[in-house]
Amino acid sequence: MATAPAAIRVAGRPRFGGASQLLSSVPPSNLRATIGWWLLAVISGTAWSQLAWSGIGQAQHVGSFTDFTTAILNAGGQQGPGGITHLYAGNGSILVALPAFQLFLDALVRILLTVGVTAPYERVLVAGGAPVGNVVTGLAWPTLIGAGYLLGIAALFPLTSLSRRIASTRWQLALATPAIVAALWWMCVIWGHPDDALALGLLVVALERGLDEHWTSAAWWFGAAVAVQPLVLLGLPVLLALITPRSWKSFLVRAVVPGILVLAIPLVGDPHDTIRQVMDQPTYLVATGHPTPWSALVPHPMVDVVYGGWPRLLAIGGACLVGSYVRRRAVEGRLQTLTVVWCLAVCLSLRVAFEAVVFPYYIVPSLVLLIVAASGGGRLRFFLTTAAAAAWAAAAQWPLQDHTVYWACLVAAGLLVVRVARPPVLMAPSCLSLKRAHVRIASMECSGGVAQ
Repeated sequence: MATAPAAIRVAGRPRFGGASQLLSSVPPSNLRATIGWWLLAVISGTAWSQLAWSGIGQAQHVGSFTDFTTAILNAGGQQGPGGITHLYAGNGSILVALPAFQLFLDALVRILLTVGVTAPYERVLVAGGAPVGNVVTGLAWPTLIGAGYLLGIAALFPLTSLSRRIASTRWQLALATPAIVAALWWMCVIWGHPDDALALGLLVVALERGLDEHWTSAAWWFGAAVAVQPLVLLGLPVLLALITPRSWKSFLVRAVVPGILVLAIPLVGDPHDTIRQVMDQPTYLVATGHPTPWSALVPHPMVDVVYGGWPRLLAIGGACLVGSYVRRRAVEGRLQTLTVVWCLAVCLSLRVAFEAVVFPYYIVPSLVLLIVAASGGGRLRFFLTTAAAAAWAAAAQWPLQDHTVYWACLVAAGLLVVRVARPPVLMAPSCLSLKRAHVRIASMECSGGVAQ
């Protein structure tokens, strides 16, 4: 007896010899170019961080780099109680994401200490007999920041793989790559959030696995992304829209396992602080943050702290609406891969619109995906999207003192980029009909759940 399809086949536009299969199908020349951009970004980022935080040139505390720095110092036991059972306690309470990235840093610190490398620590830099700022030192410091950038900027590989899947021409792919590198560098190095970049990369891997109809592995990759940074949950409705509801349970069960595993250790060791940080999602009102009008509608446990609050439910609701749009287009047979990428970018951009406090780097995940989506369109759309994305980044970095105006400009600029990058709607059914879909998750369950 025939069974209902469990996945909707979403056909891309294979270019340059066939559809992408992550790194395995990338021509050596393109892979070498991607590796070159990756290493250049990592080396330059590490050098810049050494300049900014090791006292050279006395340039300290640039951007919100303290997030990554505090994570490293916590891993070395220099702030708070230390240890993997107290990741959400003490000064490390700025951690509100799931702790996969922090656990990686902690493991790397332990390895370095085992071989005799000095742990990173913070000290006061004195010039002319007076303190001029705090710096980080210790032999493990450059190794840790380099490793963090290696992981974060590695999101370049799945992003360029996705670009290859839909790019219209070689030159559009060639121009999209440095734009993606610049955005990732800005988020990882200037703003100190390689964890967000890593989560974005894992989300894109999950999307690619799903587009290739390997939905079991897609669920695991998505779960890994959530374990690093839960912001990728905004992309879940798009992924679920590509499989039938009877397969949602299988997908979600696999997707929650990585998060449960990484949260188990701090939850057992310090349940109170862990639950508080993960559930309440406090954000500190630091100088580099911009309170939005939503901040007046959410709890303020302290003067300089706000909770994420109920406005995030609006972002989730908006993401569900986008997912329903994807589902409807797929059922009608009018869905193409670049539309899926564009819709995923729209979902991630909702974070900017509904957060109580926004930081400039919040725009990067949606920005790079919009550039990828535009690479599959015409030349004019690609150029306009790239220019609008640059303007969006400039608006995000604009040091405007009026936070409400800043937020309004940021949202307006984001809407402009989203509109310019929007792909045309297919007017005739394509090969994406449900009738031609291929069963993946359901067939795995019937055969014993063998992962692909």
